[in-house]
Amino acid sequence: MDNFFIHFVLCNITIGLFVLILLCMKRIFKHCLTPRMQFNLWIPFTISLLVPFLPVSFSTLSTKMQDLFHPLAHFSHTVHTTNTSEYTSSSTNQIYDYAISMRTQFPVYISTIFCVIWGIGMFVMLFSFVRSLVLLHHMRRTANLMQDKRIHTIYMTCLSELQLRKSIPLYSSSIIDTPVSTGILRLAIFLPLHRISNFEEQEIRYILLHELMHCYYKDAIFNYCMNIIRILYWFHPLIWLITKEFYTERELACDTSVLRLLGANEQISYGVTLLHFVDKQTNTPLSLLNNLSENAKQMKRRILNIKQHQPLTIQKKLRSILSFLLSLLVILCGTPWLSVHASDSLHYQWNTKSVSITSLDLSDQYQSYSGSFVLYDIAEDTWSIYNLDQAVTRIAPNSTYKPYCALFGLDQQIITIDNSKLEWNHESYPFSNWEADQTLSSAMKYSVNWYFDTILSSLSTEMQSNYLRLLQYGNQSPKDTSSIFGMETSLKISPVEQVLLLTRLYKNELPFSTDQMNAVKNSLYITSSTHGKLYGKTGTGRIDEKDTNGWFIGYVISDTNTYIFATNIQASDYANGKTASTLTLAILSMLHLWDES
Repeated sequence: MDNFFIHFVLCNITIGLFVLILLCMKRIFKHCLTPRMQFNLWIPFTISLLVPFLPVSFSTLSTKMQDLFHPLAHFSHTVHTTNTSEYTSSSTNQIYDYAISMRTQFPVYISTIFCVIWGIGMFVMLFSFVRSLVLLHHMRRTANLMQDKRIHTIYMTCLSELQLRKSIPLYSSSIIDTPVSTGILRLAIFLPLHRISNFEEQEIRYILLHELMHCYYKDAIFNYCMNIIRILYWFHPLIWLITKEFYTERELACDTSVLRLLGANEQISYGVTLLHFVDKQTNTPLSLLNNLSENAKQMKRRILNIKQHQPLTIQKKLRSILSFLLSLLVILCGTPWLSVHASDSLHYQWNTKSVSITSLDLSDQYQSYSGSFVLYDIAEDTWSIYNLDQAVTRIAPNSTYKPYCALFGLDQQIITIDNSKLEWNHESYPFSNWEADQTLSSAMKYSVNWYFDTILSSLSTEMQSNYLRLLQYGNQSPKDTSSIFGMETSLKISPVEQVLLLTRLYKNELPFSTDQMNAVKNSLYITSSTHGKLYGKTGTGRIDEKDTNGWFIGYVISDTNTYIFATNIQASDYANGKTASTLTLAILSMLHLWDES
């Protein structure tokens, strides 16, 4: 909830900046863009505003697109597993998992209140939207097909002028005051019944051409999109501003399209026809309709547009297209920033085209926990993964960052291979195992925060950032580098990246000396069995006294092979490193990669 709240707030700040940039660009290119191109810019922008609410992240979509264009790029099948929830292991008795609770950056009730208010606002707007649909349905049901032969003849001429092969039904309605068009699949035009007799033939032609232009350009589709945007962003003042601009520029674009069909001597007559409908609004709370009418201020812009209309030259058309493409490029580049899921920092962009992946079904094992399990077979160069989307999602590493922290300390000689002992400062800690002098092995075994905090506090932020870049560690974003606690607020890594890093560590491929890497690997040793040796490190994210994130990463070395693994579990509580380690050993036993004998 808190994570969503933070990203949602940041997303809306970004949207505000995005809107201002777009309005500035429209202003800069005001004389280059035609009214139709001006309106067309709202189309991708409107769609981009829906990005934050897409259920699929950009990374997942990218992976799926790779699968679509490279269906044989990697072999994947699903392995169904048996239930291992009753598994018990003596190895877990040798795995220690200590964690200190962190406080949330703001009370949980704030995000809850936010969601309630946002939900109420959306409900009110949705109610208004549904009411509009009901009124629209009522208008359709009570309207009659146009019987006036004079109007019908003019209408057929207009269809011919626009070269529209599909005949769009023309109705008369007693519940509207202005001509409107509507529909996505069932296009229709409605004229006000009580005003038809007052229209001259020339006015009827202008009105019908205008409404047919709305149908031709499928404006109704974007009307619905804009209404969805208004429901989702009802609280955002800039969204209300661009909504007005959207509807005004929609009419300006339509006017310009009509003027291109008319002669220069008809521009004034067309403008006068529009003035007949100033402040004549339809009875719909949300604009689902393409209305000919506008308020006086918006109508003034339309009249000025008609007055200033000039024939479209090839030079002006090319200039308009180039300006449009440049503005469109800005929108497309900015769109990923609007997603609460899509930021590169939140997902690992894993190229799976040449990767052999077996999909595991561990839903019975995970039960109420969300998360993922990743296993890499070094000898076969194959992957077994449960929940690929979560496997590439970056989350706080918690104490699984400590092996790499140890490497930094060794490299800077804060500790050494021969003497890794750091003295306890005699401060009180919640765990008795922490209240003693520590070596690298004991600090890793008991996950002693103060030991690794001592290392981190001796390293500058720039130095730690350089190490993270060298390792390509997750999002490489250390904000508070003075402690393990501080790192957890910004540093994120995915289970797949955990396995990739551990593989490089196991193979001695990290940018550290072989002796340094061997020292860290030795500190990760847990136990042995007939299957080989088990190495690993747990991690627990404890927030407000609740265990919400559990890790167990490591590897099993057998006589013939090595298997690198990363397990992550998440829940509102009881998701900790101890549980993750028990789950991991159960899965490894089920896969015949580990047992206790």
